Amino acid sequence: MFFDLIPLHIIMSVKKSKLLHLIERKNMNNKYTIIPLSIATLGLILIGCNSGSGSSPQPKNTYAYITNPGENSYTQCKIGTNGIESDTCVTITPTGLGALNSPLGVGFSGSYAYFSNFGNNSYTQCSMGTNGIESNTCMTITPTGSGALTNTSSVTLNAGYAYFTNSDQSYTQCSVGTNGIESDTCVTTVPDSPGNLNNPLGLIFKGKYAYFSNYNNNSYTQCLVGTNGIESTTCVTTTPSAPGALNGPDDVTFNGNYIYFVNMNGGSYTQCLAGVNGIESDTCETTTTSQGALNGPRGFRFSGNYAYFTNTIGNSYIQCQAVADGIVANSCVTITPTATGALSTPSGLGIYTW
Repeated sequence: MFFDLIPLHIIMSVKKSKLLHLIERKNMNNKYTIIPLSIATLGLILIGCNSGSGSSPQPKNTYAYITNPGENSYTQCKIGTNGIESDTCVTITPTGLGALNSPLGVGFSGSYAYFSNFGNNSYTQCSMGTNGIESNTCMTITPTGSGALTNTSSVTLNAGYAYFTNSDQSYTQCSVGTNGIESDTCVTTVPDSPGNLNNPLGLIFKGKYAYFSNYNNNSYTQCLVGTNGIESTTCVTTTPSAPGALNGPDDVTFNGNYIYFVNMNGGSYTQCLAGVNGIESDTCETTTTSQGALNGPRGFRFSGNYAYFTNTIGNSYIQCQAVADGIVANSCVTITPTATGALSTPSGLGIYTW
């Protein structure tokens, strides 16, 4: 067995045999062994040295997905270094067994995408490929019994479970296996006081906590998350006050150490610091963008150096620069995709990287 190469002692000499020689240290006694190498073999070695692990990293495809409840479709757009590339947006309407019905939320786990269908208390599961959602694989499923959905808004995936928020002050939790959501495991839960939900529209997970946004009473609910999912008996509902008051909060998301709520009624967003014990409500601050106005905003996500909102009024989305401690409010611009990528009362927003 040979030990480490001596870079300064690699001696290559072309001999009549057309072989190269490599001098290598054999052991701690400073004995060397001359190894004959063909030119082709040396070439392979040099290629291996240049390539590190053996292959160059492949570029990733990142897509933004926007749900369109107005026409039972979704819009897929590619995200580049400068944000969403609106000219790549394509609106797709699954049909047949995978038809959507007023889809409000979209989420991802592994190689599957999931839509929550407000219109018929179902969800739609689709396979993901290198070019995004494969719409011909979509299948719509309606959980029943103790796992039934009720006017479901969002779908969020976390640690082996899928969660749907329901307008009847509940959420539904389902196990996720290798083939997607296992609908026969779905269970709907109504947290008791002091963790009552009130038309929860959004849900996000961060660390050991889950956070719901409650549209009806301008509050959020924070719950501990264990190995078996959300621990509903630990939920506590909080109503932030000015200057961080919520106003019809819909989607909720994280970026760095901050949690953000988008306010559908107020045309604004609320930013709060989240510490080891969850949201620090006295740090919440509500902001109205100075340009790129939010107009009935619902979906809200971060990707790279940008924040994105969907505007249900105007069929557009908003793109803003994002930094570590917040959103650059005067950087926001409104973008309205047209033609084959047109939006229709856009609602949910999801980001997927292949």
